[in-house]
Amino acid sequence: MNNPTIKLYDKNISDPSFTASVLRHEGGVLVLDRTAFFPEAGGQLSDRGALYLPDGKGGELALTVTDVQIEDGVILHRVTLPQDVMSLLTPGTMLRGEVDMARRFDFMQQHTAEHIISGIVHARFGYDNVGFRLSENSCTMDYSGVLAPEQIPEIELSANRAIWDNLPVEITFPSEEEQKTLVYRSKKEIASDELRIVTIPGIDTCACCAPHVARTGEIGLVKIIRLQNWKGGVRLSIAAGARALALFTEEHDMITALARSLSTSWENIPDRFTKLREETRGLKREITTLRKSL
Repeated sequence: MNNPTIKLYDKNISDPSFTASVLRHEGGVLVLDRTAFFPEAGGQLSDRGALYLPDGKGGELALTVTDVQIEDGVILHRVTLPQDVMSLLTPGTMLRGEVDMARRFDFMQQHTAEHIISGIVHARFGYDNVGFRLSENSCTMDYSGVLAPEQIPEIELSANRAIWDNLPVEITFPSEEEQKTLVYRSKKEIASDELRIVTIPGIDTCACCAPHVARTGEIGLVKIIRLQNWKGGVRLSIAAGARALALFTEEHDMITALARSLSTSWENIPDRFTKLREETRGLKREITTLRKSL
């Protein structure tokens, strides 16, 4: 029976560096006794980074970690593994690991923002979060009930106020006795000895295995960018932190370029667009009349 991998990311999410011992490897998959790499879980893609192997000459060989999975508590690191280093990866070999913290922090901003919004939706409307997906390019969550477009600005403003309040994001592992009275959100049943609770005071309490920011202020801001009907409920797409800034920058540059092409300021674009649309309709009517006369 394989012993579960010690999950260093459970309690310490801010330190990207760690050392670990090789337990075994099969082709391009390494199993270590402990790791700071978060595996793909709960709808979120895994961490990326590198493992550094002593080359026997006083230097190191870098093994790029391209994917991390978890099976029965054992974490599997898929790495680029040249044939000539196979012999160096004997059980007991010590490796140095480095998590790509830029990627992790981006995911942390999105995931904690999702908890804030889901907590608000659950508290105000009673809807459950029944689906969550977080990748490099998108962050979406599905809810069990319908939200109207006019409700979105209120939810968004409340979420950003929770961010600006810089609330603590607390990670706890409640005992079986504490779990008897604990009220929290969860998509599935979780064994009592594996229950990890993420709490944002006054906003949300949820079972979650993923890394989160230490305080909500680290998110910066969140923008709800899309509302869709989805399987009897709704799907929200969001952009938080650096992703939100990138989105606003792209849209600002686009609007600025459009305003420049129309020789106006950006706030006058709606009026110019309306005027151009009416002029186009008028020209189309004139063309239709001329064609008929000809």
